[in-house]
Amino acid sequence: MSAILKKRAPLALAVALAIFCAASPLAERRETHAASSSVDKVVMAGDPAPGGGTFTDFNGAVSLSDGGQVAFRATLSTGSTGIFLASPATSGGYATSKVAVTGDADPAGGTFSGFSPPSLNSTSQVAFAARNQSNADGIFLAGPTATGFDVSKVVANGDSTGEYGVVFVNLAEPSLNDNGEMAFVATLNSCCVHQDVFIAAPSPSGGFSIAQVADFTEIPGPISLNNGHQVAFEACNQICGGAGTAWAIYSGGSMVMHGSDYTVDKAPGVFAPPSLNDANLVAFRGCLWPCPNLGLLVASPTTSGFSFETVISYGDSAPSGGTFSSTGLSAESLNNAGQVAFDAYVSDAPGNGIFLASPTSAGFQIDQVVVAGDLMPGGGALARVASPSLNSNGQAAFWACVSDCGKDGIFLASPDSPTPTATPPEAPTPTLPDTPEPSPTPTPTATPTEAPTATPTDTPTPTETPTPTATTTDTPTPTPTPTATATETPTPTPTLTPALGYYHPVVPYRILDTRSGPQGVPAGKVGSNGEITVDVTGGASGVPATGVSAVVINTTGTQATNFTYLTVYPSGGPRPLASNLNFGPGQDVPNLVTVKVGGDGNVKVYNAAGETHVIFDVVGWYGGPSGGSLFNGVTPKRILDTRDGTGAPAAKLGQDATLVADMTGTFGSGVPATGVSAVVVNTTVDAPTTASYLTVFPSDAPRPLASNLNFVAGQIVPNLVTVKVGNDGNVKAYNNTGSTHVIMDVVGWYGATGDLFSSGNAARQSRQQCHRYRGCDSRLCSEHSVRRCREHDGNRANAGQLSNSLALRRGTSASIEPQLLGGTDRAELGDRKSRLRRQRPGLQQQRSGACHLRRRRVFRTVARIGWRTRR
Repeated sequence: MSAILKKRAPLALAVALAIFCAASPLAERRETHAASSSVDKVVMAGDPAPGGGTFTDFNGAVSLSDGGQVAFRATLSTGSTGIFLASPATSGGYATSKVAVTGDADPAGGTFSGFSPPSLNSTSQVAFAARNQSNADGIFLAGPTATGFDVSKVVANGDSTGEYGVVFVNLAEPSLNDNGEMAFVATLNSCCVHQDVFIAAPSPSGGFSIAQVADFTEIPGPISLNNGHQVAFEACNQICGGAGTAWAIYSGGSMVMHGSDYTVDKAPGVFAPPSLNDANLVAFRGCLWPCPNLGLLVASPTTSGFSFETVISYGDSAPSGGTFSSTGLSAESLNNAGQVAFDAYVSDAPGNGIFLASPTSAGFQIDQVVVAGDLMPGGGALARVASPSLNSNGQAAFWACVSDCGKDGIFLASPDSPTPTATPPEAPTPTLPDTPEPSPTPTPTATPTEAPTATPTDTPTPTETPTPTATTTDTPTPTPTPTATATETPTPTPTLTPALGYYHPVVPYRILDTRSGPQGVPAGKVGSNGEITVDVTGGASGVPATGVSAVVINTTGTQATNFTYLTVYPSGGPRPLASNLNFGPGQDVPNLVTVKVGGDGNVKVYNAAGETHVIFDVVGWYGGPSGGSLFNGVTPKRILDTRDGTGAPAAKLGQDATLVADMTGTFGSGVPATGVSAVVVNTTVDAPTTASYLTVFPSDAPRPLASNLNFVAGQIVPNLVTVKVGNDGNVKAYNNTGSTHVIMDVVGWYGATGDLFSSGNAARQSRQQCHRYRGCDSRLCSEHSVRRCREHDGNRANAGQLSNSLALRRGTSASIEPQLLGGTDRAELGDRKSRLRRQRPGLQQQRSGACHLRRRRVFRTVARIGWRTRR
């Protein structure tokens, strides 16, 4: 059985130690700070357990999602042990759900008798290793349902590997990512007793497909799997336990750091199991020379291997006084922001504490989260902590005991956030509305109206291969607090760009991902009230370096730390009163954006609040006096529906599967059979079985690194898609995980004739009509109406830029605009009418001798980004 991960030759000890032993230049610059977190109780011994009894003991590591959910293992007063999930409750505190307990049916046969600590992802799936009453091990995946959790077997003892009768005999240490994939450690019944690393991925035909990724003598601890299919772990690749052992930290296919020349009494304690993030950074504990001097390090991949930075080491100053002890540094957790949470002992302290290291330009800033002696929510003083789990929002969940460890529990520390900076008056901040829920009806309605704005969805993060990150279904999304709307300032009249309106579709191409930093943008989230400049022209995307008036980009916001919005606009000009995406923590939201390009070939991206990553997938560009395509709008027509067999077989699109859809000359859509370069389709997913993403691309091109829709189980999610058509007139749609129905409604196409696009600066337009009545003074009417319009604009400010619309001027062309009146608005209007009816007698008296207005207000809030004229 061949291992993908190759065993490396031992590194020279002198080279290895040179990295560690040199006095870190960051040590003198390292900053330490006092506590800057608030701590909440998640669950404690004595609290009632779901299903009966009370919690008596919590054992093992916990797992924290970006949505604030915590999975943990616990013992109950009934004598049972089990896996549980705690989710933030709308009324405060946490609601705890049972995932599985001893005595529950084991999908592999029999009943459960014991569990390992769980691994949780952002879609509320929980992976764990368990043993049945026959002491047979297995790896299991629990997915949330309307009534609890559905537990499925991934692999169990005795299952075949498919190679010459080799079967699994021991299974442990599952690590789950947001794609529903699991990495785990297994021993095989082959001739040589080795421990191997495997990855299990959901199979389109059901069950899981399992692949081996590493083969070693021993893998002593937990492993870490990221969303890019990379695995990090500690391992021994020789006869372990003797002199000359080869303990090392590995990440993916590379060895990070080696310790082969340490003597037996220093192995395997040379290293502790690592933590891996989506940028392939690896945090781990290492034994710095001379042992037992422990240190916490972060390794960054380079073209020639890895570079190292010491986060903390023995003798460094602790934030609350004293120094870090060499005997207490034990566990660490790394998030996608590069922060590291760890537990450590401090000299002269009665116990240990949790600390957070955040990267800065001058090294790592060390903050104290909790330390022994702190008073804890739920009562008692902290005695000891262990096993922090850090999410991308900087929250850390951990086990702790209080009152001399007479009682233990699970706690969550959240960073104290500074007050958001007010938006300058010249660019009023759109107020974020309540996120609308997806329609519960099983059949999504076609979008023939002027409002197909993509429904914001709680989804996973696109990664190296775009990956879905769904908001946990058990955690209600907090309603953002409306912010004060600043006075609107005039927006300059859009300037025509003559003879630069031909459209040129390209195969979707990723030009920006702040998680990795292509196109010259440094890796890292866009900060609160901050912006970045992105080069959208030139390079390998297919967009030329010159002659470009506008680009069409599928824009995604992900891993936000606060409710926020993004504005994409031309460089070289003022930021407009407009927004393209609205989303919050735990949500990954895409939208199709058409944006004018600045004179330097760049656009800017503004983030209103918190921090967030941003991804750009370019799908086309406008420019050139000829040689491109012109737009032709059509009445929306359904050309694909996998539920009833329209345009494709009547079956869901499965996992890692692709369907072909004919875009031209079909179903009387108005799209001709020939001469079509690209189509505009409102694409919808319906009844997905799990969190996933959809990629739409030309039929004659390889599947690109891009995504168009992100969704979670049970959602109905649309998004506008502009896609180049293959030479056969077809496009393909790819689904990553689970299965889902796909619907496409065509709204337009590009060809040799049609409408010429002219780009302009985004500008929000609000129109109103005020009707004078009974001699009302026109000046009073105007002032009152303007004030009410501004109030309305403040309440509906995030109705959305016309970023996913075509704004065609001809009546025969499709004009697509964001919806303004949803259920929330109608409810508000109904309440207002009810109040007016109750107040009517008093109002009649007030009307005597006063100016009475009867107003009919028609609001139309859009952000104009361009227009088309017939050629």
